[in-house]
Amino acid sequence: FAGDLAVCSWGPGRIDVFGLDAAGNVLQQWWNGQWNWANLGSSFAGGARLAGDLTACSWGQGRIDVLGLDAAGDVLQLWWNGVWNWSKLQ
Repeated sequence: FAGDLAVCSWGPGRIDVFGLDAAGNVLQQWWNGQWNWANLGSSFAGGARLAGDLTACSWGQGRIDVLGLDAAGDVLQLWWNGVWNWSKLQ
């Protein structure tokens, strides 16, 4: 990870850690009885990339939202609801 981390939990026995690598890809590590990790890339529409600190929250079992800013100051959202989804909030 390069920079600050964002951490959240969607329930007992689960914790997710998010951060950016030097190329701007979103990295995830999670605990669900053992540590796992994934490089989630940067699949935002139009090639937008996260450029700063991330924040993460969960509002229910199996739901995580990760938000951050791109270089232009627009809010980008990555969320999990069974699959990863990407959007730029306008």
